[in-house]
Amino acid sequence: METMTVAGGGTPGQEAEVPPQVIVIGNLTIDDIVRANGTTSLRSLGGNTIYAATAARIWGVGVGVVARVGDDFPPVAMASLRDAGVDTLGIQPISGPTLRFWILYGEDGGRTFVGGTPAERGIEVAPAPSDVPAGWLEQARRPVVHVASMPLVAGPVRSRCALGRVTGTARPRHGLLPGQSRR
Repeated sequence: METMTVAGGGTPGQEAEVPPQVIVIGNLTIDDIVRANGTTSLRSLGGNTIYAATAARIWGVGVGVVARVGDDFPPVAMASLRDAGVDTLGIQPISGPTLRFWILYGEDGGRTFVGGTPAERGIEVAPAPSDVPAGWLEQARRPVVHVASMPLVAGPVRSRCALGRVTGTARPRHGLLPGQSRR
């Protein structure tokens, strides 16, 4: 049986009947985590999108995710997102691997990220304007849109195209691409 770590709660197995109040655009990853004491959590659902979507779900609002995942993205992960009440209509499968990271925790609490996919994959999986489901941005009351950090070359261009009516800029928190490591 395939297992995956993800936050729970919500209504299982359905996309929302109404467009989400919060749209999270970013990456979904599969993370292999090694804690300082040597314990591991392998194949954990991760990525900036899952954390932002989980935070919004805590407040009980409808959340939709826009992300691209590889053809190796575990079906149990998609089911877990739906079970948590996240609208997955904006998750687009594309050929190739899902972003993967090893996250190594040190005794001092610091983290080291080691990319498990080629560096260019981070750009390939950055969401495109066409990935935002029709109707999600065409609501009487505009949704809150959170554009999570993505590679510098992909984030600002794609977020402005996808959200032409939204002003401001997307700014990556860190320039880490898959295949790179940082401490």
